[in-house]
Amino acid sequence: MFNIQRCHQKLHQAIKTNESRCLICNEKINTINELLFDEECICPNCKSQFIIHRKAYLIDGIWYYVLYEYNEFLERLLFQYKEQNDIALAPVFLKDYQDIFKKIVKNHSICVMPSSNERRMKRGFEPNIKLLSNYFVYSPFYKTNDIKQSSSSNRKEIEEVIQLKLMYPMDQKKKLLFDDVITSGHTMHRGIVLLHPDVVFLLSAHPEWIASKSMEKQKKF
Repeated sequence: MFNIQRCHQKLHQAIKTNESRCLICNEKINTINELLFDEECICPNCKSQFIIHRKAYLIDGIWYYVLYEYNEFLERLLFQYKEQNDIALAPVFLKDYQDIFKKIVKNHSICVMPSSNERRMKRGFEPNIKLLSNYFVYSPFYKTNDIKQSSSSNRKEIEEVIQLKLMYPMDQKKKLLFDDVITSGHTMHRGIVLLHPDVVFLLSAHPEWIASKSMEKQKKF
């Protein structure tokens, strides 16, 4: 007996197998979850190059959640995403950790650290907002000029550059402050001083920053 449902399922599998390619390296992805239609967006080889950290640090009464350790692979990937405008990469960073992220951000307003106007105009998008496109996100800060935290060790200079938008409407929920990378920590410190968030979520942290927090209270997540 001709089973049209099974036929459609096999057709879907065939198409899916042919079209499932890694968003990073473009290699074919052969997933064992095809029958469940659980689509993968990166291949096992690329996935293995992420250094999973998944540790939170209690710093001055605020939990800092760190998902990845910043390495050369992630540095290249973020450069490709942000500076080469490869916005198709946006889903890969939180793909396997959506449930964890949703649990952490629950009952919080998500606020992102800013790019400068110059970089935003050049890129044509705001990287942190695009990365979190599945969520409602606030952007309460602005930069007075184009400076990256990795290019300056001067906290005073960063304090002058990052400012809080005036009369920016936000709800009354607890606030979660998000950024893609923390290196010296000066930019995040400025955001905390201005916004007073309850939680910080960092996509990645530089190994030196992680090492400097070895004495802080920690927990896995």
